[in-house]
Amino acid sequence: IGGVQAGANGAGQVTPLHFLCVELTADGFLTHMVRRIIGTLRQVGEGQCNAEAVEEVLAGAREAGPSAPPHALICSRVAQCTGVIGG
Repeated sequence: IGGVQAGANGAGQVTPLHFLCVELTADGFLTHMVRRIIGTLRQVGEGQCNAEAVEEVLAGAREAGPSAPPHALICSRVAQCTGVIGG
């Protein structure tokens, strides 16, 4: 997690801006899948649920967190496999 200083708020104080870089790799993603993963991780980071909640989500025993807003996510790279799998 990194922190930089953002612009001054109305009271003239500098508000810290925090960011987290997450790299996800898969052979496919469902609609809003990345947004839900990030939303769940955000809940863990903010203390709204514990880290075991992520395992429960992956096991299908718990609903994923809310979708992260799209303006908070950046797709930096897309790669395509051209080889034959299982051939």
